[in-house]
Amino acid sequence: MKPFNSADPSPILSALRRDCSSEQIVSVYFRAEVPPVRSNDEQDQWLRLKLILGCESVHEAFGISALPIKLPAIFQYASRLETIGTLANLLTNGGVHRKFVDDQDTALTISRDFLDAALLRNYDSVEAYSCHDAWCDWFIGEDILDETILLGNHCDWWLLAVTGTD
Repeated sequence: MKPFNSADPSPILSALRRDCSSEQIVSVYFRAEVPPVRSNDEQDQWLRLKLILGCESVHEAFGISALPIKLPAIFQYASRLETIGTLANLLTNGGVHRKFVDDQDTALTISRDFLDAALLRNYDSVEAYSCHDAWCDWFIGEDILDETILLGNHCDWWLLAVTGTD
């Protein structure tokens, strides 16, 4: 499978590794067909997210067998050009000991370069979810560093999650 036009996420993953080990990062590409967003209601969004995150490859990556029935954490929705900022925000928020990148310009450049390549500069159908809390048992869940970005373009999805503790 070569989702997102085989765009290389290594600059993003390298930035995350500045403050996290590989065991603290999950990066998985997968396909999931889901209905379009119909509501910004948090519970409606969780029902849609359960369809997306219900893929076998996601469960394997996180070592889980099921997702919670009730909304475990708030997932913020973004679309189109907002997705650049969603990914850049993760990079500027940083890890436990230091930021993943040195400044906002670097975060925006890395994010934009990846998404431009992944989407062939067509942002019409891209969407993103971000979460700043633990939503499954894989996360350490001590509110120090639990971040998730879920990027989708039609049926192609990329899930990027980071967890850590002091």
